[in-house]
Amino acid sequence: MKPLRVLVLGASGRMGQAVRDALRAREDIAIVAALVSESSSVLGEDFTESAQYSCQWPSGDIDVVIDFSTPESLARWLPTIVENKVALVSGVTGLDQELEDRLQSASEHIPVMVEPNMSVGVALLYSLAGRAAEAMPEARIEIIETHHIHKKDAPSGTALRLAEQLGIPAEQVHALRGGEVVGDHTVHLLAGGERFEITHRAQDRRAFADGAVKMATKLAGRAAGRYTMADMV
Repeated sequence: MKPLRVLVLGASGRMGQAVRDALRAREDIAIVAALVSESSSVLGEDFTESAQYSCQWPSGDIDVVIDFSTPESLARWLPTIVENKVALVSGVTGLDQELEDRLQSASEHIPVMVEPNMSVGVALLYSLAGRAAEAMPEARIEIIETHHIHKKDAPSGTALRLAEQLGIPAEQVHALRGGEVVGDHTVHLLAGGERFEITHRAQDRRAFADGAVKMATKLAGRAAGRYTMADMV
């Protein structure tokens, strides 16, 4: 059986490195390319024993792209991904409506999964928060998220996805930035005589990387369409 052929987009970033380590632990997966920007300081260096950091789409077949780059990079490479009929698993956040629309159009031709958080625990957070909101319809819902000082978007994509799912406005989502916090999300349900809190804490980026790799193995080879982690877990 041939190994799954993976291209890593945004390979030089923190998550790109974590994805590389998660992929190398799998004997059924081959890393065939690692894309970075033309200005990257690591261009041409080894990503793995079999792949270098590159800014050029490789020759040969690719089964799935795992993307933790930027909205700009994803927008640039999306036409090439569609043209080559490659499945896309992306954890990029901060997408504008134009790129969201382009991803939706791409899903008519390839399988697409865009999730702001790839950890299985956050998929459970979505589910449990929804159940709690149904059980406490009188409660006011507030979301607090905390991330490391380097994170560019605020609030996080995960928090905004939670807010959308729970039907609350963005002003009830609060972002904290500082230190090296990997990612914490707490949903507060505040009722008259009680309050209920649900928290997910990511302690290592490995959780996101492992989740993305797991989703890549499940998405590759599927029919074109838009998929979520809920479809897979």
